[in-house]
Amino acid sequence: MFEDFNQDAERNRSVIALLCEMARADKEQSRIEEKYIEHVAEQLGVVPEEVNLIKTKPEQFPFKPPSAEKERMTILYYLLFTMRVDRKIRQKEEDMAHSIGIRLGINPALTQDLIRVMKYNDGKEIPENAMLDQIKKYLN
Repeated sequence: MFEDFNQDAERNRSVIALLCEMARADKEQSRIEEKYIEHVAEQLGVVPEEVNLIKTKPEQFPFKPPSAEKERMTILYYLLFTMRVDRKIRQKEEDMAHSIGIRLGINPALTQDLIRVMKYNDGKEIPENAMLDQIKKYLN
């Protein structure tokens, strides 16, 4: 599904840096957030040694939004799930999701709707189409 996305190692490292920043946004990075970031890193082909470097020096991995909408939405999904994984969605995390969403060129109302889905399903699995249903509202 993300074959082209995985080929851009620099972008993938910058995505992991974004996720690390999201995990720290509430000043309480939990072990479950770390595990989720490690899982995403593995999916993206970022090796553990690189993840450790990224965690200590995220500023060395500046984020450049991709042009493809699919890739931009994937990054937003990763951010939203990082925000949600510790079951404590804080305002600073929401603010960061909105800020990154804007940089990704995503409608702020869509970002807010997706955050609402995350909050509504706190502590339970998100229904299969819940996020897609929100996205469909914004398609032309």
